[in-house]
Amino acid sequence: MANVLNVNVTTKVERIRKMEIQEHKLLKNAAINIDEGERLPVAFVLERHRIIEREAYFLAENDGFKRSPLDYWCEAESGVDG
Repeated sequence: MANVLNVNVTTKVERIRKMEIQEHKLLKNAAINIDEGERLPVAFVLERHRIIEREAYFLAENDGFKRSPLDYWCEAESGVDG
């Protein structure tokens, strides 16, 4: 039974890795227009979002979740862009 479970987990992990590789290949050359003539790679925009998301959560956690999520997001965003 343990071997079957192990094979299933390994198969799922391999599928997830393949999907991540495909996603990386697709995003590598994709870009988003942010202003006239200025384009940012999609991967950059997504990574920036993930960094802000993590930072906002840590700020909220350290503050005891006392303020609005938007307050934490804006604080995190200004710290990342700062």
